[in-house]
Amino acid sequence: MMPKRLPAAFIRLLPCVLLVAACGPTDVADDSVACAGVRCTAGTCVSNGGQPMCRCGPWERAAGLSCAVGVFDVPDDHGGSPGDATVLSAPMSALTGRIDVSEREGMVDRDLFAITSGARHVYAFVCNWKTLPDCRLRLLAGSGNEVDTLQARSLDGPGRALFFTLDEGTAYVEVSSEKGVGTYTYQLQDLGLDDHGDDFAGATALQPSWGRSPFTVTHSGLHDQDVFTFRSQPGHGYRFGCELPAPTAVLARELELTLRRGASGTLVDSTSSFSDPSIGVGVLADREADWFVTVRVLRGNQWRLESSCWLEDLGPDDHANTLDGATPVTPGVPVPVTLHSDEDVDVLSFTAKAGRFYTLSSDPWGALGLRVVDASGREVASLIAPSFSFQVASDGTYFIQVREGASWLYDFLLLLVDGGLSGRAGVDVDGLRLK
Repeated sequence: MMPKRLPAAFIRLLPCVLLVAACGPTDVADDSVACAGVRCTAGTCVSNGGQPMCRCGPWERAAGLSCAVGVFDVPDDHGGSPGDATVLSAPMSALTGRIDVSEREGMVDRDLFAITSGARHVYAFVCNWKTLPDCRLRLLAGSGNEVDTLQARSLDGPGRALFFTLDEGTAYVEVSSEKGVGTYTYQLQDLGLDDHGDDFAGATALQPSWGRSPFTVTHSGLHDQDVFTFRSQPGHGYRFGCELPAPTAVLARELELTLRRGASGTLVDSTSSFSDPSIGVGVLADREADWFVTVRVLRGNQWRLESSCWLEDLGPDDHANTLDGATPVTPGVPVPVTLHSDEDVDVLSFTAKAGRFYTLSSDPWGALGLRVVDASGREVASLIAPSFSFQVASDGTYFIQVREGASWLYDFLLLLVDGGLSGRAGVDVDGLRLK
């Protein structure tokens, strides 16, 4: 027997009947109802059988966060995910935040702040604790991955400062605590554009000049280092120098310079100073090569500083480095001297009379490494000082060996004065004897 066929009208209604049977009235709430008034520690709230549940997305997983319904003793003031992060822009006054007490064991309050920036912009995020025992700071990229940064103590209270340079886009600063709960203040400080690259690949190319042609280098935060490169000519000396405003109680700083040769980064010269008016690194190049100079602030009580720097081509060495070929000088006549590197020793010669006193000094006035020897190379006197006097025992030719003393004094006039038989004997007690 053939089965009876259902009426066509019923067949057309069958999907509707099945739909009603499967999807009829239900008590299960959708996300908007289940998540009303709910704030997640991180992630997005969804309905799970009518109950709120927080789900981590790719950003939260990359940041290593756990996502749970936040249960705190007071409503959370800042969210922990990009969707509910607090947006910051500078300049801004310091505001108060709070790491809250959780009502569930193991739940941690994390406050997230969003910063949108143009390329190569430098910022400091400052967290000063009030009742909060400490500030734990992280910089998170737009992908959620943690970014390595430098941190330092806050300058205006007990706390921490996070320094970072942003490429174009949005990044996030996370505040939490490893030691407890309480209140803190937060502030985003704009330290300006990063004006020079931080590594060899991004180094600013310079053309050495005869004499000083100063340019400005901005030190944006303690993490900022500025790298420069130039190409040398064989036999020429080069000097890279920098000068900061004079140190005061308000502006204390220490600057460091390093000079490296080639892509291998072989260190050739380095210096740092807290009090000198200027410092520099230099080299007498024996070949055509690429050189890299790094400028960095080691410490200071201001995060944004400007220094004036320059790169000089000092030309070929102006005086011999040995007794042979020494440059003759006449007492009373200043002689130009340029020290091409901290290893450069310029040798001058003069004719002296027995029993007479002679004095050496520089213009500008500054400490030099000065050594006087006789024709056999025997030392007569030596000192690191701006000036010193000495007496010779016999007639003859004597030699003055000049080397770096103060790091800023490398281009100067050296003056030899004949003090006669009644000149001051011995050496200046204010100097330091050369080893």
